[in-house]
Amino acid sequence: MERLYTSDQIVEAAQGADALINALPGAVGTDDLISREVLEALAPGAIIASVGRGQCIEEDAMIELLTSGHLGFAALDVAKTEPLPADSPLWDLPNVVISPHTAANSAKEDSRIADLFIENLHAFLDGKPMRNVVNTELFY
Repeated sequence: MERLYTSDQIVEAAQGADALINALPGAVGTDDLISREVLEALAPGAIIASVGRGQCIEEDAMIELLTSGHLGFAALDVAKTEPLPADSPLWDLPNVVISPHTAANSAKEDSRIADLFIENLHAFLDGKPMRNVVNTELFY
């Protein structure tokens, strides 16, 4: 790793980058964290992949920059409003691929969820710590 940035240095981190991947949680402080200023800091023709939460990207700015060509391509598994409204301009942009919030799915997903549930149920009943407990203040 060459550099580390804090969230208040996100514009600096994005400066001239060819790609941006949003894997942010929907939590306090992440709404529109990927702002117009961040998107404009990316290199011309940059690509965006968004698999975190849709509210983390300033969607109207992203649409404008995709339309103008400043952003070259977006692969979106999430949107600010889900399901993505039928009248969203994102559907009509040739440089956008949209998936229905299924990027994390795999053939083993259901069995993994069931296995974790059973493991956590046993831990709970035995008074032991559970795995992957969500922080209800931060929601991740």
